[in-house]
Amino acid sequence: MPCDLDALRAIHGTLIAAAAARIVTRFPDRRREETTHIARATAERGVALSTATYVDALDALATWGSGVTVAWGEYDALILPAAAPAWRAEDEAPPGLTTAAQSVFGAWVNAAGLAGITMPGEPHPDGRPIGVQIVAPFWHDAVAFEIAWRLEALTPWADRWPALASTV
Repeated sequence: MPCDLDALRAIHGTLIAAAAARIVTRFPDRRREETTHIARATAERGVALSTATYVDALDALATWGSGVTVAWGEYDALILPAAAPAWRAEDEAPPGLTTAAQSVFGAWVNAAGLAGITMPGEPHPDGRPIGVQIVAPFWHDAVAFEIAWRLEALTPWADRWPALASTV
């Protein structure tokens, strides 16, 4: 991974708290009835943030994104999983894999502001979907689009639907 995910998590926590505070401040009458205790606690952390802490987090995110650019190297693009492998409903999730852990596959791309496309890949032999994420460096959106176009031409998915979707 061309970045420090622990640093991103720390930055993300501050920015999410600030965003939650913004929402509950705009809609104070809905705060108690329509939010969970976790969302309220996050918003309260955000309300307590100083302007300097918020701006420091924005600066840290910009520095972090610059580090990703430096670490990118000579690659034209990265082709990565869109998420961890899906598991069947009757099976337990692999140890340590939670819904929150799934964000590790795309959050860093979004946070760095890179060009990225997620699309269906060839399904698993048992029919489970597999997503592919194509990531290109800054200002190279056309590279991501070209790879996505070629991948879709090799494995068309427009008419491919999971069994569940066809029964709805």
